[in-house]
Parts: sequence; structure tokens; C-alpha cells
Amino acid sequence: MNRGKYIVVEGPEGVGKTTQLNLLAARLQAAGLPVRTLREPDSQSDLTARAIRQLTQDPRYPMNTRTEVLLYNAARSQSLQVIKHSVEQGVFCLVDRNYLTTLAIQYYGRGDVPDYQTITSIINFAVGDVEPDLCIVMDAPAATLRERAVHRGAGERFDNLDETFLERVRAGYLWEAQQRQYPVVYASDNPEAVSNQIWTLVSETLAQRTPAAASVSTPVSVADILHKKTAPDHEPPLKIDLPNVADTPLKAPAEAAPDDNTPFVKKNK
Repeated sequence: MNRGKYIVVEGPEGVGKTTQLNLLAARLQAAGLPVRTLREPDSQSDLTARAIRQLTQDPRYPMNTRTEVLLYNAARSQSLQVIKHSVEQGVFCLVDRNYLTTLAIQYYGRGDVPDYQTITSIINFAVGDVEPDLCIVMDAPAATLRERAVHRGAGERFDNLDETFLERVRAGYLWEAQQRQYPVVYASDNPEAVSNQIWTLVSETLAQRTPAAASVSTPVSVADILHKKTAPDHEPPLKIDLPNVADTPLKAPAEAAPDDNTPFVKKNK
């Protein structure tokens, strides 16, 4: 039996991940491929992952950042086993989010747990050997993200935080994508154009083109992260206004070890 693919679409809340996953699923199904769409770390077929997810989203249970990291990764460990089994059965798993969300929200966004290496060690323990064949990071300005979330009436724990928080989360996604050499797709107002860019990337993965692994460097500030990120050749350079967060410091990750066993360096297949 041929192996399927594990494909992730990542990015901040409100960037359009669900829309693009549905469009991608339709294209793959039209090509005659078996497709399954999931939201990580939630899994409709794993009761443990679902229960943990519901707990983390219930405002009756306030949590500190460390608790969030531990619970989300407990759910992640469960849901990834569902994904792994499906891929082994030849299914193409299209997944909304992966471990980048934990880094972007709990580390870069919250900013109150400075130990990058510990967070990523927890992530690595939860993930094990289940890495995506392709991880695409979608991006949009913080003001756009907030407007979309409000318009949609989203009520999850993170949706009501301010624009500065959203900008830090966005910066975290862009930095991690850059370090891991994950492609970034800028979410315009035209879902079809975004879908075509994603389809190009997925087509390359279906042809078994594998990107090189990347090492992790140290961010200095939100502005530093965002201004270092350059758009792909087919997109104009990203222009970002940072009136409130340009000088906001980010806590730096621990220095990477010189060998390939650095616990927080995740490598794409």
C-alpha cells in the first residue's frame, strides 16, 4: 500500500486556514486521492484529544501558560497517532495547525515562559517521529486577523486578545517558518489565488521534493523578525506597520547545540 501524505496548513487565527484546507481537499479528491481533514490537536476520532481540547477552550477553567503547553501537547500526542495511522493506510491527511501554534501563541505571544528549549522539548516528546511532509504557513496583517475573527464571531480563548498580542504571534510564525524553511503564503482577499499558491506547493510534495533542514537562530525583537522575512519570488515584499511593537523585545531561545541532536530543532521530511 502506498503511503499517504501529512500536510499541515498553519498560521494565526483568522488567516483563512479552514477555507484553504477545504479547497485543497476538493482538489485532491478530484484527483482520486483519499483525503481526511483534521484540526490539530483536536481529533474527532480520539476521545482523549477531544476532551483535552474542550477543557482548554472552556473559560470556566483558567490556565497559566505552562498548563496550556502541557495540555495542548498531550492532546497533540493523541491526535498525531490518528494522523500517523491514516497516512500509513494511504490517506492524505490535511491538518489545521501543528506544533508551530504552541510556539507562536504560548512562547512568542504570551511571552511569560522564557524557556524556549523546555517548550520545544515538550513538543518534540509529544510529536515523536510524526513530522509533516509539508507545512505551509499562512500570513496576514494583525488588523486583518482581528477583523476576520470578530466578523466570524469566533469565541476561543485567544481570539479576544489585543492586536499587539496578535502581532507577536504573527512574528513567531514567520520566524519559525523562516528557520525551518517552511513556505509562507500571504493570504490576500482572493481565496482562489491563495489556493493556487498552496496547490503549487502541494504538487511539489506529491512529486516527493523534499526541502532542506534548517537550524534555529535567535530572534531579537518583533520588528527584527518581521523585517527579516522576505516574500517568495511570486509575491511582492510584505509591508508591515509596527507602531506599537517595533521595540518590543522577545525572549531569545537557548543557543543551539553544534550537533544534530539539538532538542528543539524540528526538521521537515
